[in-house]
Amino acid sequence: MNLDKLHEIPTDADGIMAAALRTLDALDEQFGQDADERAAILNGEPFIDVTAEQRGRGRGEVWVFVTASVQTSRWVFDADPVAIIKIRRRDGRIRRDELARQVLRRAGFLDKVTVPVKFTAA
Repeated sequence: MNLDKLHEIPTDADGIMAAALRTLDALDEQFGQDADERAAILNGEPFIDVTAEQRGRGRGEVWVFVTASVQTSRWVFDADPVAIIKIRRRDGRIRRDELARQVLRRAGFLDKVTVPVKFTAA
């Protein structure tokens, strides 16, 4: 299990908004500027998105994607970076999203978060 990138994920509203705007600026350099997108992000609600997917042979591996995101009135904007954590599943009775919650709690990540956290099993 690799938790290295987890420390790069912003955990408060100001950090998430700054990361989202940096990501938007980087995209704007490539694809052009859209003032509506910037306004939507500035008026949006920051949160941490945690998605747990079952992968691998025999589905014994769970990949957890942790992203700082902003919920706008129309869409969700994900900021860079994304932390990807690969977990070997030992107990098939534990749901993927609950397994992700346990790992993030043990790593101390959830103690730092001051915005809502959304857990999803994909």
